[in-house]
Amino acid sequence: MKVVLISIGAVVLLALVIGGIVWSKRGVVTVQTGKVARGDLSAVVTASGEIEPPPADLANVNANSFGKITAIYIKEGDSVKKGQLLLRTESVQQDASVDAQVAALKTAQADSKARRRPYSPRQPT
Repeated sequence: MKVVLISIGAVVLLALVIGGIVWSKRGVVTVQTGKVARGDLSAVVTASGEIEPPPADLANVNANSFGKITAIYIKEGDSVKKGQLLLRTESVQQDASVDAQVAALKTAQADSKARRRPYSPRQPT
């Protein structure tokens, strides 16, 4: 009988110890670790936003084209004048538009030239 009571007491004590360990681990954040290594960092950031309310000395700047920025000629906080070049972008869209207009002009010139020629049927030989 003494052995049974000691066994039951040991099981209860073991259960209390395990329960205490589990209870104390609640809310603990696990942390991942790793080795430090050299490497290149790269990030692409795309964002849009708006300053509210707009200050009286600021103006909206809009662009009618898109593309990668290739050069920036001002810094944040610089004063600028009307017509001043602020930045330069790739000209892919503009180049394609010019090429399309040149092709349309050449087609129109060829059509116009063809209409001006007098009709002359071929003579059988």
